[in-house]
Amino acid sequence: MKKKKKKRPVVKITAQKGRANGSMNIAGRRSRAQSGNVSWQGESTSEKKLSQTDREAAIDSCVRRADPSLCFGVDDLANAGTLTGPLAQAMAVNLVTEVRLPTPTPNFGPDPNNNEWKMLAVGFPVWLWTDGPTSVSTSASASGFTFRMSARLRSTTFHMGDGSSITCTSMSTYSSAVKPGAPSPDCGHVYTQPSLPKGKYTVRAVADWDVSWSVAGFSGVIPAYNDATATIPIGELVALNR
Repeated sequence: MKKKKKKRPVVKITAQKGRANGSMNIAGRRSRAQSGNVSWQGESTSEKKLSQTDREAAIDSCVRRADPSLCFGVDDLANAGTLTGPLAQAMAVNLVTEVRLPTPTPNFGPDPNNNEWKMLAVGFPVWLWTDGPTSVSTSASASGFTFRMSARLRSTTFHMGDGSSITCTSMSTYSSAVKPGAPSPDCGHVYTQPSLPKGKYTVRAVADWDVSWSVAGFSGVIPAYNDATATIPIGELVALNR
């Protein structure tokens, strides 16, 4: 029987406030959890107070397990003693949620607002891209340690609203120099069904990043993502024979 490959945990980053899949405040002896577990992945907002024994077990489970990046909220390590690799990685996960990444708002070419119908047509190649840099470098501090962090865009996946998705590792920007009807050389889509007259397709772009971090001789890479949406009207052009 083929062994199922374990998925790497991914940190979600939002423009307003960093957000991870789970959290644990070791210093406050509180753990947010589903089903009463001290380490978790989910969206529950319930809290339970941890006893000293449970707190020690939470620390051991959270920062010494095979996937220490499942540990979130390690925001006070003043009493942790010497910085270790697992502790450094747990701290890095928290800091990654605060990295300011460019918002991957989907752009479409040609712009549907530039024609008289204010839409793009079924069967017409649509170019896809997002604006902003593909790498970001910064530094952040936690518990007296300064982390150097460098984020690199790995790929962007466009969920087109019609049930299809396109993952792009490079994206070309549409311009007036492009020949009408020419497809994008690296990131595009062709709709086969109209969204009009019912409405518009909502396109969600998910940018996947690899965030490298280093501190005090320790280093690692944490996968992260952020997302954004935009709408596009797709209609049918009907030729009238007179």
